[in-house]
Amino acid sequence: YVEVDLSLIKNSTTVSGVSIRKENGINKFSTSTVDVFITVEKVITKSIDNVPIQVLNQAGDYKVSFVGSGQYATVSVSGTETKVSSITASNIQAVIDIEGMKVGTHKAKVSVAIDDETLAIELLSSSNITINIERK
Repeated sequence: YVEVDLSLIKNSTTVSGVSIRKENGINKFSTSTVDVFITVEKVITKSIDNVPIQVLNQAGDYKVSFVGSGQYATVSVSGTETKVSSITASNIQAVIDIEGMKVGTHKAKVSVAIDDETLAIELLSSSNITINIERK
């Protein structure tokens, strides 16, 4: 692998002559340096509304209903402009887990995730929503 100090990099550039670090068990490289192209992109944040909340561990004989507008989440996604600009609600997973909950009214914790680990996601709407569980 190579090591590049990014602290002074402000724009996309090529860093020439970067030494390749030799690991244990490697005796010889065909070259000792490489040129590294670094792409610098603007980081943006985008708010996404109406992300449907899915229910995990729902038994077949129970029906879950959301109180108020709790069936949708609002999130913010941060990352490079190229990636964030194409993100939609379909790229985001918002879930509640009702395992062990019985018939009645409950508070459920909303968790969110995104299908690209290079992006940061944050729940903007309430992290606890009210649900009703009934027998079908």
